[in-house]
Amino acid sequence: MPTYEITVIGSLGPGTAQAFAGLAVDVGPSVTVVSGALDRRALAALLNRMHAMGLELVAIRREVGPPGASIRAVRSRA
Repeated sequence: MPTYEITVIGSLGPGTAQAFAGLAVDVGPSVTVVSGALDRRALAALLNRMHAMGLELVAIRREVGPPGASIRAVRSRA
């Protein structure tokens, strides 16, 4: 299953971040990155949920690497 990073504008509060249970949520000062292994259906559901929450999408990135590799592991090899 591919791993995706979805970046949205703003720092999500704890309550909002809980809407993404089961995914990694990295809250920064100006953007938040939600990441995890998602199939097409789960990716579409996540994007629909973000839209319904009024979050402004900045980027979607599909990680390339061996199956099961974590985002950080893939980054460290680049």
